[in-house]
Amino acid sequence: EDCAAAGRVSSGGTSRDKAAQVTPLPFVIFMIVDVSMDCMLYGGPAYPVLAAAGVTMVCEPATLTRGHAAKLQAYLETLTVSERKKAQRAGVRHDAWVALPDTPAGNELWTDLPRYLSRPGVRGIGALSLEESTPSARRNFQRHVQLAIDVFQANDSGISCAAGRHHLLLIRTPGGAGMQRVLDLLRDFGAALDPARILIEGVDKETAPRVRAEGYWSAVASCEVGTRWAADLAAQRDPRLLICSGFTAAGFTGVIETKHVLEQRGWMPAQLRQLFMEKPCDFLGIIHDDL
Repeated sequence: EDCAAAGRVSSGGTSRDKAAQVTPLPFVIFMIVDVSMDCMLYGGPAYPVLAAAGVTMVCEPATLTRGHAAKLQAYLETLTVSERKKAQRAGVRHDAWVALPDTPAGNELWTDLPRYLSRPGVRGIGALSLEESTPSARRNFQRHVQLAIDVFQANDSGISCAAGRHHLLLIRTPGGAGMQRVLDLLRDFGAALDPARILIEGVDKETAPRVRAEGYWSAVASCEVGTRWAADLAAQRDPRLLICSGFTAAGFTGVIETKHVLEQRGWMPAQLRQLFMEKPCDFLGIIHDDL
């Protein structure tokens, strides 16, 4: 299942140009909300292509990990302001996740992060990751989670953080040991965290049951695990499972292919709407009819 080949990207031009030339696969017009799609750094489809494919909303995580403070600041400005306007011109709602890398530049901008977190269309903190098992990486992960708690509490006086009230969290994690590190660190926060407000992206056959057992939302990037396996997982009707594009240029093609597989298996339009639109909206706290 070669998602990149299925996307039919023509040769020549920049990665962004190529993304704009992706030929959408045949499908019935349908509303899709993608909770984790990288549109800027990894050559994702251009917004008119997404709009033509029925995408009504994308949430893009902060993923820039290199560069000096000025470059990182410019990236966050584009992610939370300019990219939102660009998508709007194509009829797509663009929201964002914000986070800072574990670098000197990230440390320099740390006190600015609450300002970005309060901007319109910023859903929460992400994408967090623990690909490296170092004390510094763990501290960076922990301080982002704590910030999600502290900033929410400061802006929502009278509501106890111990009740699980905090900004939404998006976590991208490798399988196996990386997933276990994430689950262990989240468990350390105890009752301060609400599993219903945390999405762990990157689940596979091994890790999906573990995430489900902890009560978190999970997301499968179908181009990474295979569209048929993603459809198999969706067929289990986990109420907190989402399908997303992830961080590959071909990721959105995987979303569309997964939808085709489910259609071929007899899923009705109402079931598809629930998986690709209603459940993402439920996690994000958005009223379906507002899109």
